[in-house]
Amino acid sequence: MTRTLVACVLAVAMGTTMAVSASDGSLNTILVLNGELTLSRFSVRVVDGDTLELNWAGGGSLEALLEANEFNGKRIRLEGIDAPESDQDCETVTGERFACGQAATAMLRELVVKAEDIRCEVSGTDRYGRLLATCHALEEDLNGLLVSQGLVVAYRRYSHVYAPLEDEAKAAKRGVWAGRFVMPWDYRRCLVRCQGNRKACSDLCWQSKEGGDHD
Repeated sequence: MTRTLVACVLAVAMGTTMAVSASDGSLNTILVLNGELTLSRFSVRVVDGDTLELNWAGGGSLEALLEANEFNGKRIRLEGIDAPESDQDCETVTGERFACGQAATAMLRELVVKAEDIRCEVSGTDRYGRLLATCHALEEDLNGLLVSQGLVVAYRRYSHVYAPLEDEAKAAKRGVWAGRFVMPWDYRRCLVRCQGNRKACSDLCWQSKEGGDHD
């Protein structure tokens, strides 16, 4: 992924409120469950910077219809990463606020739209029933690519797989690491405590020790 694309995504996020379309790519989604391949006729909707949703594309055999009943509307949580929330702002190196959550979403959507198929290796489910997966498209690990561009962070509380990529992005000041931001988990916790005050929660005046330690 080129720096030009990242710059364009950030520029769009800074000036536009982006709507998520009903379907961001008509493609084959290959789910790997318990080591077995399941080829599904699904389109993919990008929910946010770390979440995809499967939507049944129609047609197929009776077996395919049964599969559709099981997976239609199912969400895939990209494992080992955490994206800024959709309404979260971050600061550039010059102190300008930009919609970093929308920037991550825009990048993921760009990758999905370009892909002919997506392969997601599912490791399990989270407490919300979402499939936890590492997804590949365009010969890239989508989870890792988002981390390497500094648009999402490694979710070290649950996995250290992408920690080296995050360290590189931070050192190179890519994406959110170029300025200042609140860790996504701190932002979510703040929204609960501060009655949804989005601006206050995007500011660095609120940062928990847990988030600062990057667990």
